[in-house]
Amino acid sequence: MCSLRVMYGSPFFCLSHLKTLELYNNELTTLSAENFEGLTSLKKLNLAKNMIVISSPSSIFSPLLSLDILHLRENKVDVLFPEIFVNLNVKTLSLSSNAISNWSQPIFSRMAKLVNLLLDSNKIRVLDDTMYKDVADLPSINICNNPWDCTSCSIRNVERLLFRPEKQVCCDNCVVCSGDKGPMANTAVKSVLPSTEACRLPDYYVIVGVPVVLAVLMGSVTGYAVYVNRWYIRYFALFLRVKVQGYRRLKSGEPFLWDAFVSYHNSDADWVRDCVVPTLESSTLRFRVCIGERDFIPGMPIVENVYRAIAQSRKSLFVLSRDFCASRWCTFELTLAQHRLFESDRENQMVFILREEIADSEMCSLLKYLTKTRTYVQVPPVESDASVKDFFWLQLRAALEF
Repeated sequence: MCSLRVMYGSPFFCLSHLKTLELYNNELTTLSAENFEGLTSLKKLNLAKNMIVISSPSSIFSPLLSLDILHLRENKVDVLFPEIFVNLNVKTLSLSSNAISNWSQPIFSRMAKLVNLLLDSNKIRVLDDTMYKDVADLPSINICNNPWDCTSCSIRNVERLLFRPEKQVCCDNCVVCSGDKGPMANTAVKSVLPSTEACRLPDYYVIVGVPVVLAVLMGSVTGYAVYVNRWYIRYFALFLRVKVQGYRRLKSGEPFLWDAFVSYHNSDADWVRDCVVPTLESSTLRFRVCIGERDFIPGMPIVENVYRAIAQSRKSLFVLSRDFCASRWCTFELTLAQHRLFESDRENQMVFILREEIADSEMCSLLKYLTKTRTYVQVPPVESDASVKDFFWLQLRAALEF
């Protein structure tokens, strides 16, 4: 033992023909590539029994292009970097009796000529898939006397190394499970049978595919349910709006006799008289409705009756049809209601029921403007189901109450 602690510069620069360098049993802690400059013919380097620590990914041994054997046994190496052994043609690498526990990148598989690797007496507990792939193709490897965790599923990788008859690993009785207690303590790794169920690899197709399929299925079912029940959903939304915002039904103190004056053509009289009025005045809706044939004052001029009905109704409800658009009298009532709207400075006074599709060319300019800027409710076809018809009445109710 020379008690060599530090090497400065390139002390072997002139020894280009040196074959073996013995630096074992010293107190070296750090090394650099500069220390080995000039040793181009060196075959064996023995650095065993020092205090070497590798703390950075530097190419310490890069000048040693002819090196066959590298001994780093019994040092304080606990971290491995791929850069440390770059460009080396080493055949035997001894890292025995250090503090190595794992490495996360390929290191030894990049050493093309490496034949014999010694990793015995380190602190390796688990040989994960990355580590296993890195050493699996080496002809000879020693992993004895490491504290193997036999409860880990990765213990299978250790067993795969041990069951290689064509390759030298080490003796069976020195690769044992760690621990002072427990049923597997000091048990040969070869005899350990890890739980097949616990160590089964996750089926990512199931893990990812099942939730995706379920999500798509649920989305499809939800979309179909929404489509089938779209009228009920719209009905509920509008009903909720009516409930939240409240009613504007006539109160005793308001200056109106009716909730709505209904204007319609004679061709629609039966539908208004038999369907619209009874529904609006039912005990459920309880609107006060004014229609000419029932509520106009006998003997009063028709124009005055119309003006009075519009003036004393909170809303004017127009039943639009092709006959309505073609009628001058209906157009007059519409114009009168429009003037009343301006006089009273009330918004949303006019409500339209569209009983059939009407082309713009059939409407006067005033009606085209009003239908584009005012509330209108479209009467559903006769063959429509109950939910569509219920939604129509709820729309009309909401239009009259706001």
